[in-house]
Amino acid sequence: MDGRNESLDFIKFLCISAVVCIHTNPFLDFGDIGWIIKAVCRVSVPIFFMCSGYLIYSKNDKYYFFKYSIRILKIFIVWSIFYIMFALAIQSMSNILHGREVFLGYRKYFEHFSLLDIYYAKGIIMYHLWYLVALFFTVPILYFTFKYNIINQVLIISLILNLIGVILSNFGFLQFYVTRDTLFLGIFYSTLGMFIRSNLEYIKEHLNKISKTKYCFIVIVLILITVCESIIYKTKFSDSGTYYFSTMPLAFMIFGICVLNESIGKNSIFNKIGKNSLGIYVIHVALM
Repeated sequence: MDGRNESLDFIKFLCISAVVCIHTNPFLDFGDIGWIIKAVCRVSVPIFFMCSGYLIYSKNDKYYFFKYSIRILKIFIVWSIFYIMFALAIQSMSNILHGREVFLGYRKYFEHFSLLDIYYAKGIIMYHLWYLVALFFTVPILYFTFKYNIINQVLIISLILNLIGVILSNFGFLQFYVTRDTLFLGIFYSTLGMFIRSNLEYIKEHLNKISKTKYCFIVIVLILITVCESIIYKTKFSDSGTYYFSTMPLAFMIFGICVLNESIGKNSIFNKIGKNSLGIYVIHVALM
């Protein structure tokens, strides 16, 4: 396989910046503008999944799938325990400040816990850790996809599931956490990343036929479509969706920039931050 695509680190820097923007909501006082910025930023997590699929395929090593899964599981367990202990510590501090028993509220904190809380990152599991769970369950599927060379088939099936997820999450049929998972989101975008890597030269050839001006125009149009789509969901149906029909072509075109130029931001501070994007992802909520 070819050497490392440095541009992936740059795009991961942009994506982690977008994720932090979503969670911290710095543009809250800007009204609808702030909400629109958040809607556009939601393309970041699908791109993270694409990066994972792309890099996993690049390794061309069946043992890497196992090592990658274990690494994700360890990170999830460690940070889940951290956030649980963090929440309990805050509870104890509050109890002490208000003259209550130190461990008051601990039992209530755990009493409604279920295994589904782990899968959907609810209850005692910090909400943003859903990404690690989704990625952990996605990797085995990517392994069999890679092993039996069925990328095209899995991509089609997962695309259908993704489109169903868009409908379920944005048209008010189900709460958003039901489709923000492995089945409806993780598999498709990770497999899309593998598909891009497995057809890299073919995709490069076709993307290179698009002029830079036209390419920028397409990306801007897709961003505007994403904004319009999110406005429709917010005003007509439900504002709980986290990805849309337009997310796929927008994510593909943004990712295509990395495909066309593999050295964007090489050796820059942005790429160094991008290399540590997963660490920033798990810790940034605690810093908030």
